[in-house]
Parts: sequence; structure tokens; C-alpha cells
Amino acid sequence: MLAPINKIPPEILALIPDFWNTHKRDQDIIALTHVCRAWRELFVSRSSLWTDFDCLDEKKTPVYLERSNSSPISLSLNLGLGISSCASFFQIIPHATGRLKSLSIEGPSEDLEVVTSHLSHPAPLLNHLSIRLSPGYVPDHYPALPFALFNGDLSSLRTLCLESVHTELPWRNMVNLTSFILYYTPPGVVSVKRLLDFFENAPYLEEVGLYFVTLTGGSQNIRLVSLACLKSMRIKDDNPASVLLDHLLIPVGAKLKIQADMLSPLIGVHLPRSLDNLKNLTNFTTIQLNPDGPSPGMKFSGPNGQVDIILTTHYPTSLLLESLGEFNTSNTERFGIDNGDLPTGDALY
Repeated sequence: MLAPINKIPPEILALIPDFWNTHKRDQDIIALTHVCRAWRELFVSRSSLWTDFDCLDEKKTPVYLERSNSSPISLSLNLGLGISSCASFFQIIPHATGRLKSLSIEGPSEDLEVVTSHLSHPAPLLNHLSIRLSPGYVPDHYPALPFALFNGDLSSLRTLCLESVHTELPWRNMVNLTSFILYYTPPGVVSVKRLLDFFENAPYLEEVGLYFVTLTGGSQNIRLVSLACLKSMRIKDDNPASVLLDHLLIPVGAKLKIQADMLSPLIGVHLPRSLDNLKNLTNFTTIQLNPDGPSPGMKFSGPNGQVDIILTTHYPTSLLLESLGEFNTSNTERFGIDNGDLPTGDALY
């Protein structure tokens, strides 16, 4: 009892694990309960320390579930070891879905479908959902997510990440969503109309990432959808981004990054036909060209935001200079060329 550590008030001592590195936090918290009886009672009684589950140990999972009491929980499932390794998940999920705060699932396509088929109960506390195959893997078969996932209500979500899945989730009730990341959708699944409907029902989106999303049905006439709270949008695809950007209003202050394998360095096919759609494509004060560096492309920045155009193919500096005619550069104060062949005077003029 004379040890200096025991001079720390219990309510302060119990907060220390909150500042640990999450990599080994699980093992270290268990070690705390083995120090002495007083420490065991202190840390076992703090329910928020026992809310992270991986469901890989059938003995550990029910202990954590009991110690977490009624606190919101976070589930992380890696199905790479096979569906049998998550047997405890199937035992607890009917009783714990209502407490889900975060859910991340990663694994083979067949196992993903089996796991998600058990997620039909409402999850009113869920604010993070990530369902994806192994990063960068494009499957022959895209697992389908059930329409009644969490009883069809995802209104509590703050962040949503989907990769290599076939989804007909309700693109509605997204009023609280702030981050949306979509990877590798199968052809013919996501249309421009559907994505615009989604954006209209997620008015507080701050971050959007679309990576190799094959959009269909680009004709929406003069429809415009405002992303008033957007802070950053990144689009990576070989197809023209203008199919979608023609219908989006990107606000002042947002950062837009487009990465594509362009057939021409002229970037008009990747930007909206009306540059008024992008309020941050005005009043540029800095233009930077990088023709043949590790990330060749063009960067425009100023008080209204930033636009990056990243090319997967290298082009002569003179060709990139031609594409500047698509912008109003009257307010440019700084112009730079990195790692490029020096243009002739006529080309620069």
C-alpha cells in the first residue's frame, strides 16, 4: 500500500489505459487485472475497457461481453482463418446487435455473405460500418449484402466503407453520415442516379472516396446536387470523372483529387463541363506541374481550396501547359514545374 502508484486516485488510475497504444491494449488490460485484488476489482468494474471484440476466442468473448455490461461495443472480424473461427460471433450477435457501435468485417466473399446474413436486428447505436474483402482484391464473385441489413435502417451511421461487395442497401436515411468510401463495385450495380440520390440523403458528408466505381446511366440532364459540408473528395478510376462531377456542386474550401489513366493530358473530360460546379476552381494563387515525378500531374491551390489531377501516364511539360487554358489563371501568384523537361519560351507563353 506504500507503493507510489497507489497514491494515484482510483478514478484517475482507471483512465490510464485510454492513452495506451491500441496494438497491444487488449493483452495489457488483462495483465492489469492480475496485479492484485484491488486492481482487478477496479479495472474489471470499468465496463468501457471491455468493449472491443474480435470473437476469435470462445472463452474470452463471453467474459468481455459480461464485463462490458451495457456499454456500446466494437466488433472486428477477420475471416481469413475461416468461418469456424468466429463461432462465438454467431452466439453473441443476436443479443449484442443493439449495442453495436462499430463493426468491421474483412474476409472471403462466401464467408462475408454468411456473416452478414446474421445481421438483421436493428443497430441504433452503430456509427461505423466497414465491410470489405482483402484490400486490393477484386473477386470473380462479389458477395451480396442483404437488403434487410440491420433491419434496413442505417440512419445512425457516421462512417461507411464498402469494398468489393454487391449492395442494394437502402441509400436513404443517411442523415448522420460524414464519411463514405466505396471500392471496386461490380459493373452495372451503381448508377449515377443512385449515387446522386445517396448524396441528397447524406447532407452532412465531409469525406467521399470513390475507387474504381463503375458508374452506369450517366444521363441526369441538368440535375445538380450540393455537397455543402464536403471537405475532401477523391476519385480514382480509368473512366471520366465528369460523368458524376457534372451533377455535383463542390463547395469553396473543399479538396478535390482525381487520379486517372488519361488518354490525353487535357483534363476537360475529367472535370465538369461547367466549371461553375466546382466553386474551388476559381481564384487559384498557386499552380504546380509535375510531369514525370512519382505522381505526375497538376495541382491547383488557393483560398477556395485545392484540386489535384494525378496522371498514371507521363506527358511532356508542354502538353500539360496546354491544359491550363481550361482554367482562369488571372490571379495566379506562383507557378512551378517540378521534375519536368524545360518548355520552350513559346510553349510557356
